Amino acid sequence: MQTDLRKFKFGKEESSVVLTLIDQNNNEFRTSNSNLIERLANRLSALFTEKISEFTDEIIDFEF
Repeated sequence: MQTDLRKFKFGKEESSVVLTLIDQNNNEFRTSNSNLIERLANRLSALFTEKISEFTDEIIDFEF
């Protein structure tokens, strides 16, 4: 079963960083594991960079 991510919260609580993910059914995943947060942040950054590149290529192809 796949659900859509509806909320994404990233912030500091007291002395640690906390990542919270909430799906459309209000199921919540929360972690303060710095290794996991770093790996997720790196993966998301790579995905965003890839998508931006794809959109840029589409725009350039459309213009010509």
